[in-house]
Amino acid sequence: MQANESATQTHLLIQQAYDDHKKEGHAQTVLFIATDGAPSDKDAVRGIIRKIASEIKDEHEFAISFLQVGNDAGIAQFLAELDDNLNAKYDIVDVKRLDQVNFLEAFDGALHD
Repeated sequence: MQANESATQTHLLIQQAYDDHKKEGHAQTVLFIATDGAPSDKDAVRGIIRKIASEIKDEHEFAISFLQVGNDAGIAQFLAELDDNLNAKYDIVDVKRLDQVNFLEAFDGALHD
């Protein structure tokens, strides 16, 4: 994917990672997304996560770990919603603040959330 300075197309990133996961036939995938702002289309992010959660065979097959950069309260609230209140078949989202975690902990959290 190519960066677009005027938009944060998080849903397209997630979709591409999931498409690659299926194409390659991986048993397990963890997608790390470092973000300092809200996605351009929050509903699309919610939708793609719900879609993936409904398609996977178990909750550990595909996981998304959002690593929040900075202290933006708005993005923190949105990420917390994705992690705790998405009402998807499986909880495949984990959220950590980048400055408060090491990557091994974030990876473990994504696998076992």
